[in-house]
Amino acid sequence: MAWGPAIDNDHSLRLWDVATRQPVGAILTGAASSVAFSPDGTLLAAGSTNHTVRLWDVATRQPVGDPLQGQTGEVPSVAFGPGGTLLASGSSDGLVRLWDVR
Repeated sequence: MAWGPAIDNDHSLRLWDVATRQPVGAILTGAASSVAFSPDGTLLAAGSTNHTVRLWDVATRQPVGDPLQGQTGEVPSVAFGPGGTLLASGSSDGLVRLWDVR
């Protein structure tokens, strides 16, 4: 199954099955402003309007650990490194933070 994330105008985040064009499960979060899949497709990172980054298990659609905190502004940019263990988040506070997601 191929997955695709979508952020709606109300900042809700949900996964979609791109083959059937149907939503998969419930809305993951209501504060998303950016998303990125890990290189292996098992994790989804969501930057948020509430200054945090949340990791999601794609298969179970459950959060992984606590939200990553440290930004003081909205997080409109997240990106995994090629190995999938490093995540960068850019915030409207002008800072980029690096996270070890292991």
